[in-house]
Amino acid sequence: MYYQVLSDEARVVHPSQARKNAFAAHHLEIRMFHGGHGECILVVFPDNNCWLVDCGQGTGDRSNETLAANVVTYLERNGLHLDAIIPTHPHSDHAKAFTTILADPSPNITSPLTIYRSNDPGWSASDKKWLVPYRSAAASRGVDNVLEDKRIKVSIAPDILAQLFAGSSGKRFYISIFLQIQFHGARILFTGDAYKSYERGLRDRFGTEFFRADVLKITHHGSEHGTDEGVLRDILPGIAIASTGQGGGHRLEAETRDHIKAGGPRVRVFETFRDQNQQENKRDIILTTDGLPINGAGILYRVRQVAPEFGD
Repeated sequence: MYYQVLSDEARVVHPSQARKNAFAAHHLEIRMFHGGHGECILVVFPDNNCWLVDCGQGTGDRSNETLAANVVTYLERNGLHLDAIIPTHPHSDHAKAFTTILADPSPNITSPLTIYRSNDPGWSASDKKWLVPYRSAAASRGVDNVLEDKRIKVSIAPDILAQLFAGSSGKRFYISIFLQIQFHGARILFTGDAYKSYERGLRDRFGTEFFRADVLKITHHGSEHGTDEGVLRDILPGIAIASTGQGGGHRLEAETRDHIKAGGPRVRVFETFRDQNQQENKRDIILTTDGLPINGAGILYRVRQVAPEFGD
């Protein structure tokens, strides 16, 4: 379905066939894979280069190795080239699969691979065994860019800009990296995991312009501890997407949904897992945009919910 996305709303629209053809020929794609207890989001640019924002599934070695292998196969099958990874914070359900990806010799993975991360003290923790092979793989295959109370701009193409920012390791809770991607007029915000106080701190430190977005990747799988109401009023999303799973801690909680929908009845909320009337619904979310207005205002997006690429 196509949407005209404005502040706090997404209206269903029906583009002309000519616009659909132009849209298909040149667009940016976000694919949020259903990951159960985890998160894995692929950002594909129009030239088929891509970034991977988080890649993890639960705490098990096998599940993360399988996820990594599936991602590499997906890259190769679709002719995509992975240029950068963003492990937003050092939790296994967001970053453990990167160990296997960093060690994979696939020509579809750039070497050295650019890594963007925060300076969360968890990255050097000695009590998380999975971080030992991760650090070894990152040191041998990646170029580490560590952000602490810092914002950087990365020009990906003349019409694509990434802004990455993170807070201080002196703060409590997760020190998650945030990413805003700008493509023509489109704005998409990725948030990793974060508590409300951290979100407010980032906004106050760097300014509301880096939170403004048409599309919000909901923080922390939809936990009530994140998605601050005041920060939401600065983001003004028309579309919100969440990586959700069956178990506790990976659900889009009612309070979070209510805060998002308070912006207006036409804010569209999508998630990778729903359990309605004892019927489980698992899906990938594919969001695309050409970054251009439609009907003189807003930005044109398309959202599809499809069967999971990787299954369970």
